[in-house]
Formats: sequence, structure tokens, C-alpha cells
Amino acid sequence: MELIVAGLQAAGAPGDVAANRAQLRDAAREAAAAGAGLLITTELFQQTLEYVGRSSIVAPSGAVLAGAVHGDHLLLATVDTGVVARDRAANPYLTDRRPDLY
Repeated sequence: MELIVAGLQAAGAPGDVAANRAQLRDAAREAAAAGAGLLITTELFQQTLEYVGRSSIVAPSGAVLAGAVHGDHLLLATVDTGVVARDRAANPYLTDRRPDLY
């Protein structure tokens, strides 16, 4: 099965919740129109964090499926969920997570 994933790289407008919500809404609409079933974004409502760009959608194998440089971008990538399952079985690094430590 294939899943289209969208990633929003945006600086947002620190402190302007209405503007950030509008930007997120517009990105969600654009992603849905492109067939995306998932939209991933940074926290647009943060007032203290600064991002440098270069957002990426990366497969479990490490292959970069989509990438951006500086500025606002909507990334789109098609992910084969069968390949994701195969890669996770071959490299089960998620089983080593220790969320109790963070």
C-alpha cells in the first residue's frame, strides 16, 4: 500500500495564533488536494524556537524521499508501507527506544 505524506516547513508567525492556524489550514488543504493522508509539521505556535530549514521526509532505510532548503515549503513523498515494514523488520531500532529515560 502506498501513502502520500506531506511535510510542512514553515517559520510561522510567533505569537500570532490566527495566522499560524490559517497557514496550517491552507497547508492541510493543499496536502489533501495532492492526495496526502498525513501532514507533518513543526510546532508553528512556538515563540522561542528558530528553525534553519532543510526539512526532510526520510524512509526507515535513510533514503531522503523529499527535502527542502530555506523558506516555506510543502513537501510531498509517496511512502510504500510494505517497504517501511520490511525496513523496520530488518533494522528494529524502534524496539531499543527507552522513553522512560526522557
